[in-house]
Amino acid sequence: MDNLENLYNVMKTFLPIADKYLANSPLEPYIPQLQNMMSMIESFGGIQTINSLLSTLKSPMLNTSQLSSLNITNNASPTNDFNNKKPQKSIDSYKKIEI
Repeated sequence: MDNLENLYNVMKTFLPIADKYLANSPLEPYIPQLQNMMSMIESFGGIQTINSLLSTLKSPMLNTSQLSSLNITNNASPTNDFNNKKPQKSIDSYKKIEI
């Protein structure tokens, strides 16, 4: 994860002067996209927040403290009839239809 943070810091330092160094190069059209990507990272809370999220997702087993820090809630409610245990009729209680 340190490599990702190092890349982010280099890009953040380089982007203000990128127009000078990348003028008339094949990379010049990508400068606005890189700036948008950097502002998106900042809007998520910075590279440290993204690193902590990635390290949480990378860990093989999530423990309860990690789950509570991610604020994961399970709002799924069962909608099938299997959970509504109604008394069921036996098959012999139905009338046989003769054709």
